[in-house]
Parts: sequence; C-alpha cells; structure tokens
Amino acid sequence: MTQEVSKALNITALEEYLHTTLRVTLSDKRVIYGRLICTDRDLNLVLCESEEHAPESADPDAKVV
Repeated sequence: MTQEVSKALNITALEEYLHTTLRVTLSDKRVIYGRLICTDRDLNLVLCESEEHAPESADPDAKVV
C-alpha cells in the first residue's frame, strides 16, 4: 500500500468524527477534550472549543507548573 493510499484511508476514517467532541490523550498523559474541525496535511488534529486537563498526580505535594 502506498503512502498516499494509506493517508487517504486515514482521512476517510477521520471524516466520521468531524464536528464531534473527542478526548485525546497525549503521550505525557495530558487529556484534551475538543471538537474536531479538520486535520492538516500531516494528519494533525485541529480541535476547537478545547479544554486541557493535566493528569492527577499520585504525589499530593506535586505541583503543575
């Protein structure tokens, strides 16, 4: 499968989620809730009306900076 075909399949799969609210978990465990409005040519998600939530820490003295 060529890279162009693979990318087209990914775009088609994402189209069903357009204008719906998504929960995206990032590699550093932050969670972003937002409405999917589009992707860029590299298939990065573009969310609007989004909120970012930091993970709860097991250490009660830990601070988010």
